[in-house]
Amino acid sequence: MRLTRRTDNRGHCAASRMTRAALLVLPLLAACDVAPQPADPPVNLCPAATFLPFVGQPVTAIAGFVLPQPYRVLGPGDPVTEDHSPARLNIRLDAADHIAMVDCG
Repeated sequence: MRLTRRTDNRGHCAASRMTRAALLVLPLLAACDVAPQPADPPVNLCPAATFLPFVGQPVTAIAGFVLPQPYRVLGPGDPVTEDHSPARLNIRLDAADHIAMVDCG
């Protein structure tokens, strides 16, 4: 069995016509850029706002609460790591062990 090339009436191979058509269409497809989707709003993982009413009270005021993980209680002069964790609750105390500030990080 002998394979023959199919050609049109001008002697052009059908495969080369398809190649040329693909080369013409590719730039048009590249122009069809998909618009970026808007990012989801950030999820607030840190519940610092829940503990704001305790600012100014002694740290014992939150003793009965189950604190969300991760959290840390920091006194004045305590060493603090430089890593930032948006989900981590920070409870900062003053020298009298009262809650001075509640934040995330």
